[in-house]
Amino acid sequence: MLAEFKIEICCNPEFLDYEKVVCFCYDLDVFKSAMNIAPIDIEKMKDDFRGCGADKIIEIKANPNIEDFFMYDIEGIKKFLRLGRNYKLPKKRGLEALKQMYKDGCKLYIKGTRTTGLVESLNMGLILSKICSQVKSLCDELGYDCNGDICQG
Repeated sequence: MLAEFKIEICCNPEFLDYEKVVCFCYDLDVFKSAMNIAPIDIEKMKDDFRGCGADKIIEIKANPNIEDFFMYDIEGIKKFLRLGRNYKLPKKRGLEALKQMYKDGCKLYIKGTRTTGLVESLNMGLILSKICSQVKSLCDELGYDCNGDICQG
């Protein structure tokens, strides 16, 4: 990501006069391993991006993971997977629930891979109304006057 940012954005004459804002979006569950070893050093990554020309860095942290965000729109997921109205939801949560729903829909969900069609099937307004406070920093950057509750209205 850093090399691409440096080459495509910072070294590109087309963007020299632009403020360069980087948005880090990541799952918090990867930082809660039993060994307590983070897969990446976020602070070092921030420093590296600033060193390459980022003017500002904002973060969106999915707690515990992005799949929990998706699960706020169960009906959208069911429709995408063609699971019937009477489909009984798994007793699992988040990632494990989504994996089970995919399995029940005769598909395979692999975290970190592209899931063509899923995001487009989700009701983003509904999801944003549930995670508004978690995406507030992005809304602020985009110029929305947000108290962390604008999506809920």
